[in-house]
Amino acid sequence: MTAEPGRQRSSPASMSAGPGPRRSLPPRLLDPILALAERVDTRRRGIRPIRADGVLAIERTRWRGADVRLDDGTLVGHGDRIGEMHFRSERARSVGRRGWQSAGLREGRADLRALAAWAAAQPTALRPVAYHGLTIHAAFPRREGWQVRARERTFWARLDACTRRRG
Repeated sequence: MTAEPGRQRSSPASMSAGPGPRRSLPPRLLDPILALAERVDTRRRGIRPIRADGVLAIERTRWRGADVRLDDGTLVGHGDRIGEMHFRSERARSVGRRGWQSAGLREGRADLRALAAWAAAQPTALRPVAYHGLTIHAAFPRREGWQVRARERTFWARLDACTRRRG
């Protein structure tokens, strides 16, 4: 088969290439909506910064999952008090502009030291049994000695991961 002048030949490979790479992020149009939803959710759930200028926040809640035995032997039972860890997106963005690797790790470590001091000052009955968080940044907690487990790949987990990538 020969190509006519001015026309390109099409090959089976170019015809089956498909529509292009799949997007894993929501469109930019959703940014203001996602930011508003985050502010409302933060207020509704009582999520408070660990430090005023830190990158981490905590929500005092109860474990709703099945009983879990941690690597250190601690048993976290259904209904036990836990601290749910959260990234403060607006602070993480500003720290990222200063150089995420060094500034982010420094801020995160300062938050964890403040959290440890806060937990030590709590009465035993009010102290969380464990701290839990969901993140796409698993290298930081793993480096700091946290137990990291893979999350089940459900519809809600994929939706949550999609919004977290926007951070």
